[in-house]
Amino acid sequence: MNLLRSLCSQRSGAIETTLRSSGILKNGQRHEDFLVRNRMADSGEPIFDVFSRATHHLAKAGEPFYGTTKVDKVHMQFLEQVARFQVILGSPMLTNAGRRDGKSISACSIPPVRLKEMTPSQIAKMVGDYHTRGMGTGFCFDDLEDPCEMLMFLNEAAVKEVQQGKIERSCSNMGVLSVDHPRVLQFIRVKQENPDIREWKFNISVNMTNDFMAAWESKTPFVLKDGSTVDPHFLMHEIARNAHTTGDPGVLFMGRINELNRVPQKGVLHTVVPCGEVSMFDGEVCQFAYLNLPRFIVDGTLDVEGLKEAVHTTVLMLDNALEINIANMPTVASAQIISSVRRIGVGVCGFSEMLQELGLAYDSDEGRALGLAVMSLINFESKAASIDLANERGPFPAFFTPGTRKELFLQPFKRHPTSAVSARDWDELESHFQKLGIRNVSTTILPPSGRSSLLAGVT
Repeated sequence: MNLLRSLCSQRSGAIETTLRSSGILKNGQRHEDFLVRNRMADSGEPIFDVFSRATHHLAKAGEPFYGTTKVDKVHMQFLEQVARFQVILGSPMLTNAGRRDGKSISACSIPPVRLKEMTPSQIAKMVGDYHTRGMGTGFCFDDLEDPCEMLMFLNEAAVKEVQQGKIERSCSNMGVLSVDHPRVLQFIRVKQENPDIREWKFNISVNMTNDFMAAWESKTPFVLKDGSTVDPHFLMHEIARNAHTTGDPGVLFMGRINELNRVPQKGVLHTVVPCGEVSMFDGEVCQFAYLNLPRFIVDGTLDVEGLKEAVHTTVLMLDNALEINIANMPTVASAQIISSVRRIGVGVCGFSEMLQELGLAYDSDEGRALGLAVMSLINFESKAASIDLANERGPFPAFFTPGTRKELFLQPFKRHPTSAVSARDWDELESHFQKLGIRNVSTTILPPSGRSSLLAGVT
């Protein structure tokens, strides 16, 4: 433990230099000051103790599966990766795990809110319950007559939560509206036409349907849900113009996302989390951790075995994190859907620093080939780890229910072998998958790493 504390301290010192050079830390400030300022640690809590606190909480959550006697061993397994800055925990884990009882250690959610049926006060209370637990939220406004009115109401509620000190972590949000909604043009222009709203806690996106894209390509009028028509090229131009002016809206293709829905019997996917990295069912939350890629470059080459070990450890941590989140959800619906599909996301940070260490240009063929190989390896090993967990803990409950599209878990990747993972590798994993199932409906997600990557001194 003392050796690990010393290694953590050495790495922390190097990161402090990076943070000072970029202006994130002022002269005289320490690494711990960054954590305290971002409310991830208490004043006087050393960074190693923050890591130990969070990883012990994660290890303890798996006690029902591996017993009390193994908690300390698993804790050390987690702490080894985190204290060496090879695995970076999401900021909600560092903020809340072992420190804020009753709070989620998840970053994002899709609240099971029925916007058309609930009163404004009921909506504000439910959404606020997710925000106060530290989670950003995503919404679909398709069923509403006036989506902009609801967007502005939710945005004002989110701003007030911060002003009133109700939340520690300022939570972002996503609002989605389909392109065939009669008021889609007002939605597209909402930020530009409301300059008096100085603070937006929402990103917005337009869901582009296949019918709209067909009309755009054929240059024919597009029919909205109320029967009126609009020039699709005009709408597309307005999306681009407003995105250039205000940063919003983005565009989504929820039809394409639902084509890849592995468990359609659990429902249709309507929206995404605030930065768009994952779509989830109503009530779901996502739990992330990041592989710090430059930490796996040893003597100028990728430490493949070290990366594999880190992936397996991260999957175990995130599956344990699910247990904590299930117990700390504001609604029964959330707890039920989370436990039913057990979605996790192994992400990455520091990709550009990894390329820099290897002397590869970001836009080079070699850089792209490395990115492909690394991500295919992470994808493969995360699914192998999830299959191992299914053997130990059982697959996610919805796996064996009618409707689960088992062909979407591994087969798409077999069609795209890489230098790191061959088609034969996928075939061998497929045989285990068919026999054992898989613990998590998803294993890789690429979320923005935000404060977590800054903590590690990387992009």
